[in-house]
Amino acid sequence: MNTIKAIFSWISRFLQKVRTVLLDFGTALVVIVLAITIIGALTSSGPEVVDPSGRVLFINPQGVVVDQEVFNSESLLDVATDSSIEQIQTRDLIKLIRAAAQDESIPAVFVDFSSADFAGPTTAINVAKELKALRDSGKRVIAFSDRLSTASYLMASQASEVWVHPVGSISVRGIGGMRNYNKDLLENLKITIHNYSQGDFK
Repeated sequence: MNTIKAIFSWISRFLQKVRTVLLDFGTALVVIVLAITIIGALTSSGPEVVDPSGRVLFINPQGVVVDQEVFNSESLLDVATDSSIEQIQTRDLIKLIRAAAQDESIPAVFVDFSSADFAGPTTAINVAKELKALRDSGKRVIAFSDRLSTASYLMASQASEVWVHPVGSISVRGIGGMRNYNKDLLENLKITIHNYSQGDFK
């Protein structure tokens, strides 16, 4: 009987010591975590220092680059399809490119015109001139495109280096226009065209 009491007494003392050790360990762990949290908050309270050496400006216009944005709220097609073509004004895009050229904290610019189109060749040429000026200012200009069309190739030709998607395509047909020949149609409809673009008083 005494032996059984001694065994249970020893087990009770052992469990009490284990409980004491676990409580002490848990208390110490909580104190350490709180101390690390407080020290971390104090040391990070100042302004975060950002290394500008690896900063790259990403220019990825989505839509059609136009001289002047056109609003047409009465378009039935837009209402029916719940969609509209995004328009980017040329002056806004040029303003962004010029700001990047003057920003000393931007060492490189990444341009992607895969999702952009231009309202006309003059618009594309004006933007290309600004990209060339950006490159001449000392910035590293990287041009990327899923597919190079005439306009996107014109943009890419101003860059320091050109990246094309491994399964992309190149289709450059040059800047040009299409002339319609409607002489027979106009004669059959008895329509007379008056051309006021020639002469001294055009």
